[in-house]
Amino acid sequence: MSTTEEPPNDPLQQSNAYASFADIEVICPVCSHSFLNLNSLNVHLDKDHGFSSEAIKEPTNSNKTASDHLLSKHGSNIKSNTSGILPNKGSKSNPNKQFITHKHFKQPLDGKPKCYKCNTTITNHSNLINCNKCGEIFCKRDCKNVIKLDKNAKYDPRSGKFYLCCNNCFTSKTGYKDMGRTVDLTGDFTQFRNLMIGDKMLTTLQLENRLVKLIDGSITIYRKYKDSLFFAVKVRLEIAKLESSVTPWKYDYNVSDCYICLQPFNITNRKHHCRLCGNIVCEKETTNCSNNVTIETLMNASSDLSYKETNLTSEEADQHIRVCSRCIHSLFIPRKFKQESNNPPPLLIKLLEKLNDIASVIINTLPIFKERVKIIELGDKDPSITKDENLIKVAQLRNKLLRAFALYNDTSRQINLLKPQTLEETKIQNSIKQVSTKFITDNILPLKSLPGIFTDATNNTNNSPPELNSLTEVTFNNNLTIKEVKQYREELMVLKEQSFLVQGMIDTAKKQRQFEEVGSLNKNLSELKTRESHIEKLLGDKSFT
Repeated sequence: MSTTEEPPNDPLQQSNAYASFADIEVICPVCSHSFLNLNSLNVHLDKDHGFSSEAIKEPTNSNKTASDHLLSKHGSNIKSNTSGILPNKGSKSNPNKQFITHKHFKQPLDGKPKCYKCNTTITNHSNLINCNKCGEIFCKRDCKNVIKLDKNAKYDPRSGKFYLCCNNCFTSKTGYKDMGRTVDLTGDFTQFRNLMIGDKMLTTLQLENRLVKLIDGSITIYRKYKDSLFFAVKVRLEIAKLESSVTPWKYDYNVSDCYICLQPFNITNRKHHCRLCGNIVCEKETTNCSNNVTIETLMNASSDLSYKETNLTSEEADQHIRVCSRCIHSLFIPRKFKQESNNPPPLLIKLLEKLNDIASVIINTLPIFKERVKIIELGDKDPSITKDENLIKVAQLRNKLLRAFALYNDTSRQINLLKPQTLEETKIQNSIKQVSTKFITDNILPLKSLPGIFTDATNNTNNSPPELNSLTEVTFNNNLTIKEVKQYREELMVLKEQSFLVQGMIDTAKKQRQFEEVGSLNKNLSELKTRESHIEKLLGDKSFT
C-alpha cells in the first residue's frame, strides 16, 4: 500500500513540506493516471484500487491550513467526483463503507477537456466534473442535478446515496415524469350531469303543462261568463281558483323577501305569486323579477305546445298571467335560441351588423390619425421632430378612413333602399339614416386638415429627403396615376354625398325653425364644398360631375 511520510511536528515545517510537493505531478503505478499531488494519488489508490481498508481521515486542526492550501488547485474536483468520500469533521471512519465506482469516468482527450453538453473548453480544472451516472465530462454549470446511485453507478432510489449527475441522466431515470395514480371520475360526473339534466327537463315539462292548463282554463272561463252580468267579478274569482289549483302556491305569511332579488317587501314593493312555479316574487321594474304577460305573447312564444284553443279574439288574447323571470328563462330562452338557429336573421339585421363593424373601425382609427397629424403640426415648430414617416403614415391612415367612410355610406344607402315589411322595420331604417348621417358628418371633418399639411410639405421639397419628395410627387403632382385618380374620385363622391345630406338637414332644420343648428350645418357645408373644389382642381379634367 502506498503511504506518505509522517509530517514534521512543527506546523510551519509541516506547511512547508506540503507546499514543497504541492505542485509535483505524480502518476498512478496501476492505471497510469496523472495527479497534481501525492494526496490526490493516495485518495485514488485507496478508493479506486482498494489499497486501504480504512476510510480516509480528515487532517487534524494543526495541519488543516496546509491541507487546504494543498487541495486548492484540484481539491474541488476530487470532492465533486468522489461525491462525498471525505467524511465530515468529527465523524468516525467506517471501514465497511463502499463508494461509487469511477471506472466509467471519461478522460479528456489531448489534455483539453470539453463539456459534453455546451462543448466549451474547460480551462480551470476546478470547474471540471464527471457525471457519476454516465461518466461524461461536464462543467459545473451543466452538472448540478442530484440522483441516488449505488456503488455500481446504477439508479437506486431506496438504498443509494446522493451523487451529482447531468440533466440527461436525471431526466431519464426510472419514474421521472411518470403519471401517478389516477381515478377516472368521468362516469360519476356523467351520471350526476344526466341526473341534473333529467331534473331540469322534468321541471320544464311540469311548467309547460301548467302553462297549457292556465291558458286553456282562462279562455274557457272567459267564454263561459262572457255574457254574464257580473262578468268581471266571476271571471276574476274563477281564474284565481284555477291558478291556485294548477300551481301550489307558497305560503306567504312569513315571507319577507323576494325569492329572486331578495329585496324586502314593503308598502310599495308588494308580494306576488308566480302562476307557474308558485314562488313569491316582487314586480319591480328595475329587477324585473315578474311580469304580467298577455296570453297572446305566451302562445306565440310557445307555439310548439298543444293548446286546445287557438283562435282567440282580441279580448281573450289580452288576458294576463303573472310569470316570474326564472320560469320565462326556463321555458322560452331555449325555444328562442332554437328558433334563431333555424331561421337566419333578415337582411336588415345583417347590414346593420356590417354598419356597426365599419363604424368601430373608423372610431378606432381616428384617434391614431389625429395623433399623427398633431405630431406633424408640432414638427413645423420643432425642427428636431422628423416628419417623413409621420407623413407617410398619415397618408395611409387617411386613405383607410376614406375607404371606410365610403363603405359605411354604401351600407347605409343599402339599408335605406330596402323595402320594409313591417312598421318596425320602417322605424329602424329611419333611425339608421339619421344616425349614419350624423356619424359621417361628425367624423369625416378632421380629414380636411391633412391637405394643408401636405401643401406645406410640398413647398419645402427642396430641403426634404428623397422619401418625402417622392411622397409629395405621388400625392400632388398633376400627372396623377390611375390609383390616385380612383382614390380622389372616391373621396369626391363621399364629399358630394355628405354635402347632399347636410343640405337636406339644413332644409329640415329651417322648416322646423331650429336656427341654432342651421349655423353649424352651414359651416360644415362650406367646409365640405371647399374640400370638393380642392379635389376637383387636383383631378382637373379627370374629375366627374
